[in-house]
Formats: sequence, C-alpha cells, structure tokens
Amino acid sequence: MMDVITLKGLEFFGHHGAYEQERTRGQTFRLDVKIEADLQEACVSDNIEDTVDYSHVVDIARKLVEGPPYLLLESLAGSLSDHLLKLPRVDAVSVKIMKPNVDLNNGKIDYASVSIHRSNKV
Repeated sequence: MMDVITLKGLEFFGHHGAYEQERTRGQTFRLDVKIEADLQEACVSDNIEDTVDYSHVVDIARKLVEGPPYLLLESLAGSLSDHLLKLPRVDAVSVKIMKPNVDLNNGKIDYASVSIHRSNKV
C-alpha cells in the first residue's frame, strides 16, 4: 500500500472541448489529483526534498489546462498523468477532470468528468 497525496478542487480556465464553441469561449475546469508515493523518508526527515512537492503538481496541471486545447477530457487527463508520472518518487496517479459547464442541447447536468489511474509499475 502506497502513501497518497491528494489535491482536490484545483480550478483553471481552459479552452478544451470537442466543439468549436467550447474551444473559442473556454471555461473553468476542476481537477482532483491523487499521487501514490513512498513518503516514509519524508515522514522521518521533515524535508520537502524527500516528498512530492505538490506545488510542482499544480504548476504542471495549470500549464496543461491553460495551454493548447485538447478535444477530449480523456486526452487532457492522460497527458496530465504522463507528466506527473515523470516526477521523482511518483509511483501512480489518479486524475479526475470535471467540466462543469457542458453545453448539451438535450438537458442540463452538474458536470461531465473523466477519471483515470496510471502507474509506473509494469
């Protein structure tokens, strides 16, 4: 069982979506990120160098969400996961990306979301 760092409710403005009006207008995206890592060394040392610095996680998420548009939330979530798995000490990540203002012609929903889990383990 790995230790977990959780960042819940990150919000950034982006221009992602399958439809042109979504990419043109843009909207707020909400993210929840869980990072699995061995945090035993940090528990003893009390040193940020021995853990996953979540300010780096936020920076990566911001750059991707505020950056060039993706058509699908799946692609955005996959890209974020790939970037996070490259950070030192990260063994696995779970990413949930929520799109609260989905433009549906046939009804209203609270949000659409994609959740994925990726691991460095083979």
